[in-house]
Amino acid sequence: MIKSYTSRISECAFISYFFFLSFFPFGADVIKYVCLFTAMGCWVANMVSEKRVLFVKTSLNVPILSFLVCSSISSLHSEYARYSIHTVFHDYFLYFALFFCMVNTIREDEQIRRMVRIMLITCGVVCAYGLYGYYTGIAIRAGRLIATFEYHSRIAKYISLLLPVAICLCFYYKDVLSRFWLIILIGICGFSLILTMNRTSWVVAFITLFLYSYFLVCVRYLSASCLLNFLRTQNPLYNSDSSLLLKRFSVKEYCAGRPQLP
Repeated sequence: MIKSYTSRISECAFISYFFFLSFFPFGADVIKYVCLFTAMGCWVANMVSEKRVLFVKTSLNVPILSFLVCSSISSLHSEYARYSIHTVFHDYFLYFALFFCMVNTIREDEQIRRMVRIMLITCGVVCAYGLYGYYTGIAIRAGRLIATFEYHSRIAKYISLLLPVAICLCFYYKDVLSRFWLIILIGICGFSLILTMNRTSWVVAFITLFLYSYFLVCVRYLSASCLLNFLRTQNPLYNSDSSLLLKRFSVKEYCAGRPQLP
């Protein structure tokens, strides 16, 4: 019973965190920490309820640990060590901590779908504001779109994280209405990414899109749950329980056809 409540609360905490991260990337720290500690509290509550340590093993555990170790070492030897260390612990460490909280608390596939939809809608709203601000002069810096972020590189990274997801979902969904809204979202985000004039993010977006597309081509039929599982294993912000669907579907089932949820 407690898992149901903690799962819902953790979902709301993640959505709130992403919302404030999108619209107040350099502010609202108190609210962000409240959301993070709420998710951590849900994780601890689950462990107390089951009287055992809950830590789901995912394919990202080792890469995350390696990234933090390498980032910490490089930060200590950088020219601006203090600033670099602050970035590692204030940004990366908090994101990964939230990732592990979500992995160990979210239980239902529908929650993942809701979070992905809300993240895409939020990204679209941020980009729409960025386009408005670009042409009115309130969200532009050095001739580049910055939207709610202070630097063009940050908004470019933000868009390149979610744009490939929207493109793949557009190819996946069959109904006209879903594709229509996704095409509008892709157009807004793509045009915003162009106005950031950030070449690196374009490279990242195309590489990510290639990986997602390759996965879609290899699978003859792909259910929404399988797609969300793939997104979870590729992006820390989406990984909510990567082992859940891997236990349900084998590689043979992926290649043989459309797997059915039990």
